[in-house]
This record gives sequence, C-alpha cells and structure tokens, in this order.
Amino acid sequence: MLRPRSGETLLFIGDSITECMRQTVAPPLGAGYVQFTHLMLAARHPELELTFVNHGVDGETVLDLERRWERDALQPDPDWLFVMIGVNDVLYRHVGDNAARAVDDATYRTTLERLVARAQHDTRARVVLLEPTPLEQDLASPSHAMMRRVVELVHDVGRAREVAVVPVYERLFAAMAASPARRWMVDVPHPDLCGQAVIALALLEHLGW
Repeated sequence: MLRPRSGETLLFIGDSITECMRQTVAPPLGAGYVQFTHLMLAARHPELELTFVNHGVDGETVLDLERRWERDALQPDPDWLFVMIGVNDVLYRHVGDNAARAVDDATYRTTLERLVARAQHDTRARVVLLEPTPLEQDLASPSHAMMRRVVELVHDVGRAREVAVVPVYERLFAAMAASPARRWMVDVPHPDLCGQAVIALALLEHLGW
C-alpha cells in the first residue's frame, strides 16, 4: 500500500460533498471529509509535511468537472488526485429545474474514464476514485438502486484505468443501516458531519492511517 510522503500535495476534487462550504464559511478545506482527513493524518503522522487542496464545487456533475479539469486538476500537478463525483448526475434526472444538466450512465462512465486518462497522461498524480455518496438516508428509497449503478461504473473505470476505488457509498450505507435512527444526512444529498466522518475514515484506511 502506497502512503503519502512528506512534501506531497493531495488534491481533492468533486461536487458539494467535497466542497462542503470551503468557499464560504470554512476556507480553504471546508468542513467535511477533506478537513477531517487532513486533521487525522496530521494527528497520526505529525512528521509529514503535506499540502491539502480542496477544489470541490457545489452542484457539479462529471460534465461540469470536465470543463474545469485542466485548470483545477491538471495544472496544479498534485502528487495525489482524489475524485468523487456522481450524486448530481443522478439527482438532476429527478429535479425539474436541473433536468437539462442530468447525465446518463453511459456519458458518466465515458467522461469519468476520459478525465482519469488525462490525469494519468498529463500529470504525475496517483489518481484515487471515491465512490459517490447515497442521495438520501431512507434505506427503502429507489435512489439507492440508481446510485449503486453509478458506483458500479466508478469501479468499471477503476479497473479500466488501474486506479484504486475507495468504498465510500458502501461504508455510509452500512452505517445508515446499522443506526437508521441517527441523522446521517443534512438534506438531499448532503451527509452531516458524522456522514462526512465516515467518508474520511474510509479514505484514511485506504491511505494506511
């Protein structure tokens, strides 16, 4: 298992789950899993001098991500590039005001693979994909079937490009199932702080924390 080394830059990119108020009340890393990962790595490995960068943007789909990929993912030339995208691609299929921004499964997969391939070709970054999170906490919601399909596509891309996939969706869904009375989400589709901590824990375990 490869772990971050002192002096390396870890860049996180995605939608509002990654952004988590980093552009408003909690700059520069936000108040979610990126910040938690930063703090816990620093606590466990204070000898490491790591730079964390959060380039999450609220409301984005994989197509929105592609439009800023060169500027926000490739040009910074990070050592590690963590990518989590997909909730809005599905959510917008069911939200009338944003229906035109919805992304079908085939487009999602081909676009995500194209982004990973560009990062592998144009940067030195070790790319890590994170499964997107559930849309909502209701375990009986049909949205889980749709999101599981997207999770499968993320794993397809991981296998095709030989990059790791962190099991974020499954970890959060399992937590919801184990304690359904706990509030895991602020709203659709945003995990609360405990939900964000579950994401961070899955990522930290991947990094050998």
